[in-house]
Amino acid sequence: MVIARVHRPCRSFTGAFSEAFDGALAPEENLADDIILAHSSGLAADGERPRWTSRDVAEHLAAPARRQAQGPEPEQPLVFHLSVGLHPDDRVLTKAEWSEIAHRFARSTGIAPPGDEQACRWIALRVGPRRVHLVANLIREDGTRARQPYRLPAHLLSESHRIACDLGLRVAGSSADGPQSVREPAVAGAAQATLLRQLAEESNGPLANVRRLVERAAYQVADLPDGQGGDTGRRLEWVARRLYALQKDLHATASSLGQGAQRLSAASPVLVTAPAAPAHRSH
Repeated sequence: MVIARVHRPCRSFTGAFSEAFDGALAPEENLADDIILAHSSGLAADGERPRWTSRDVAEHLAAPARRQAQGPEPEQPLVFHLSVGLHPDDRVLTKAEWSEIAHRFARSTGIAPPGDEQACRWIALRVGPRRVHLVANLIREDGTRARQPYRLPAHLLSESHRIACDLGLRVAGSSADGPQSVREPAVAGAAQATLLRQLAEESNGPLANVRRLVERAAYQVADLPDGQGGDTGRRLEWVARRLYALQKDLHATASSLGQGAQRLSAASPVLVTAPAAPAHRSH
């Protein structure tokens, strides 16, 4: 079960970090690689700054808001703080899975819309094996304020449900008493393998349909005047070949995932017995 919570309004990034780590993170302490799960562009380590402290990250996140500091102080807080946790009975996720969760919440909350080069600056920090904190600046790179979903709590609940289903975690509202079918990593891997095969399907898959449209376009532009058709057609043919190569890669990846899922399924059964919850406990 994925549980997302928006924290109280905060005007300080260091304050958000302190709250995330219960005050145990010093401003000058280097953030370990296993703590930083995901972030917006511009925060990657380089030769001059191989490590980032929490103060460095706070200054980086605050930069777009400081560029707007000439006017009066905004009435609304600029810091967005979201924590994401797991149900105690869920399996421990890998770093890659937590990174996927962070990126999905960054997109779904309006912090980092897909393909938006002026999106907000943000970072996701792992606090223990079952919790991640996403901290973002609500002022975008272009100086405007991020447009978040109007009904953000409901939006977060829906996204949490989708993530739980995709990763094979407990789903809110399911019974905690008696035997329960749990989607283990083996089942999740098999589901992803099926999805990849559908994408790469040659008969009616989406990539094959796009490739055929590109091939048709390459044929149709061959008769363009002034020699334009030849160059354009060759470029389109090259695109079609790349799409076909992508289909082959997806097929190979799906086969690898399917074989791994079969091995995991043989090693551990999917059906488990969930412990009975106390009477006062709710999910």
